[in-house]
Amino acid sequence: MVVALVAAVAVAGSACSQPGGVSKDEYLDLVEAAVAAYPEDHVADYIDDVDRNGVHEHGFPRLTANLAALVAAGRHPERLGQLRRMMDICCRDAKRGMMKKEGNEFSVKELVDAICDIEQAGLFPKDATDSWRRDIAAVDPWRCYRVKPEVGDTKLSYNWCVFGSASEQKRICSGMGGDAGFVSRYVVDQLRWFDSNGMWRDPNEPFVYDIVTRLQFALLLSAGYAGPSRAELESHLDRGAEATLAMQSAAGEIPYGGRSNQFLHNDTMYAALCEWYAARALARGDRRNAARFRSAAARTVAGMRRWLAERPVRHVKNLYPRSWKRGTGIGCEQYAYFDKYMVTMGSWAVLARRFVDETPLPYVEEREAVAFETTPYFHCVFLRAGEYSAQFDYNADTHYDCDGLGRIHRRGAPTQICMSTPCAAQPTYSTETTNVSSLAIIPVSESPLKPAGSGSDASAAWAAWTLGDLDWRCRLSSAGLESTLKGTGEVAMRLPAFAFDGERETQVSCDGKSLEIRYCGWVCRYETDGTVRDTGEVCCNRNGRYRAFEARGEKSLSVKVSISPAPICNAEVCPERTNDFCWENDKFGMRAYGPGDYHKWSGWDVFNKAADAGATCCHLLHNPGKCGKWHDNPFNGILDNYTMGASRGVGGVAFWGDGEWKTYSDWESAKVIRTDDECCEFELVYPAFAAPGKMTCHVTLRRGERFFRCDVGFEYPNRFRKNFRVGPGIDLEPKRDHKGVLVEEEGLVSLFEDEKGENGSTMEAVFVAPGEKVEAMTDHMNCRVLAFSKPSFTYWAGATWSKAGEITTPEAWIEAVRFFREGVARDSKTQTKGKQK
Repeated sequence: MVVALVAAVAVAGSACSQPGGVSKDEYLDLVEAAVAAYPEDHVADYIDDVDRNGVHEHGFPRLTANLAALVAAGRHPERLGQLRRMMDICCRDAKRGMMKKEGNEFSVKELVDAICDIEQAGLFPKDATDSWRRDIAAVDPWRCYRVKPEVGDTKLSYNWCVFGSASEQKRICSGMGGDAGFVSRYVVDQLRWFDSNGMWRDPNEPFVYDIVTRLQFALLLSAGYAGPSRAELESHLDRGAEATLAMQSAAGEIPYGGRSNQFLHNDTMYAALCEWYAARALARGDRRNAARFRSAAARTVAGMRRWLAERPVRHVKNLYPRSWKRGTGIGCEQYAYFDKYMVTMGSWAVLARRFVDETPLPYVEEREAVAFETTPYFHCVFLRAGEYSAQFDYNADTHYDCDGLGRIHRRGAPTQICMSTPCAAQPTYSTETTNVSSLAIIPVSESPLKPAGSGSDASAAWAAWTLGDLDWRCRLSSAGLESTLKGTGEVAMRLPAFAFDGERETQVSCDGKSLEIRYCGWVCRYETDGTVRDTGEVCCNRNGRYRAFEARGEKSLSVKVSISPAPICNAEVCPERTNDFCWENDKFGMRAYGPGDYHKWSGWDVFNKAADAGATCCHLLHNPGKCGKWHDNPFNGILDNYTMGASRGVGGVAFWGDGEWKTYSDWESAKVIRTDDECCEFELVYPAFAAPGKMTCHVTLRRGERFFRCDVGFEYPNRFRKNFRVGPGIDLEPKRDHKGVLVEEEGLVSLFEDEKGENGSTMEAVFVAPGEKVEAMTDHMNCRVLAFSKPSFTYWAGATWSKAGEITTPEAWIEAVRFFREGVARDSKTQTKGKQK
């Protein structure tokens, strides 16, 4: 059934900061990203190979057409000669006959557009473009195209001949030949594969092939198709408009399901179809629906940015090593190799650029609660509410998927943190390891999953299911997904925990009642009224590796699933950076070197944070080497240009004994006590150093404060000798660029550092409560140490950055330090009075 989406669509007005859509130049940027993913030496070898051996498949012509779009738009003029050679090869081979591995039907239309772009820009002499035109005009679809089914074949639909029809129509409208009979024959024949929702049924109904085939039909219409089936074709495509919007996930992705899913070209393909629908609505004077489709395209493009920022760029949505070889690559089918599918992302971006109407439109948020059921051919139910979306499959193609709730997305969150596509028991595509079973969110049962209704109200969308005698109900709202399961005896539900993306591990923790996954600054939580256990099973999908957990209850079970940003005040171990421990709030961040780091330093390092930081310090440490040169240049508002070395850094503890300063090695154990939007609290334990034994640093950092509190204690305080000194230090070594305006007062050391070029000034301070007895000493690293002569003590330390825009002068910094310290004194007096009362 088709759900009307006309009610309660929120249209953002002038106050909305998001654009109404993607511009032509931004689509060209995506084309450039696709072409740039191919190193120049690889392209040179590619050209030589096809020149010698012929064009094997449509990846090479698509790369050529992408480059033509860029050069024609004034980008990369230095590749003009390379483009001419590539066009010569492509047009030469197009007329020769079928490609060795695939078909010309996919690429002839793109070569037609490339020639037109080149002619319009005047890039080459007329004799060159006329030669290419003659070659393309000589293409015989009956000889050069691979798939030419019999009309009326009841067994299969054939998207190949729809691609071929689009190529022929493009030749016709551009004056490069074209067979109108071929177009009429196959358009009429293939229309019968549309279902009642206006979705196109490729064999086994993969969602990618519904969208891409409708895109080819849209291209036919835009290229002037006016055959006897035009009205019927338009009716089918119009009927599919609302389904197109209803199926988009909160993260901007097309549905999972079937072959060729989770590739970057899925996104530009969907964006191109949305741009066609938007332009069609504008031509009809329907600005509201035009804005909805342009906004849907913008959400999809926004969702791609994370993947395009990775280095090297992958064409499939994981971070396993990139493979060039045909038939290889984690997450890829045999045919879905890089040379063909990466450049396909660019091809659909070229098409989106041609379709887009840049008439200014408002941005539309699709946040209302909606339930959408496909026809049984596509066997899926979609829910959307607030910033969440969910997708269920009840008759999955087991070569790629499995039944159950295979996707929960939240806008802005990493798509795979809960699940983006299920794990098939025996997937047709390559995976890291062999799966022992399938995995999705689904009750444990031998009975098949059957739909029992769906719907929505003002605040939530819901879907009901049965599995034999089990009753399973799911409700999606702005708070996430609430799932209830009822049956006889013990009931259980499978829960996926994302563990590895191909490059880095997530943090998975389970306390028996809840399951939590932390990844890239986000947290996915499963909370249940039953018990949760690790099954020990590992399952893989296109996105990476998952661990299988099960929730269990007696006769009934509830499971709540939510995805949320990591708390403002956060503290966690970052195993990717040799177990550094990171803590931060909205003002600044710190790190302590952990076990496994070759430095073996116990000083505490500073992270600078701008007011509008789009990343977190923990994110940088979870992604070492992936965030650019973040020691030299800010990454999304985070800068680590504080040089600590083997010193105390800011607040690291040193120990005086036997006439010299000694420093601990890195921490040996860590315990997180609290992390939320208001406060983080944790303990770091350092190995024994002389008689007092192990040292524990209990740290508390609150939201909005530039200083953390540290309470220090020792394992054997009675063994603490009077001639020992221990305390926090602050680095003042000019050789490490720690020079500037220094202020020393009793129990306080503050430094406003000299500017470091465009990166501004950092500032640091260490202090104790007013009246606390400490001795200011200098250690062997030129760190000023506030030395205590007792086995337990408290101090404060912190930092800020001029680029945060709040404190920019030495006077303002020392005033902030003193003000905070006075507050410490006031709090201490209040607590003392409270105890006396």
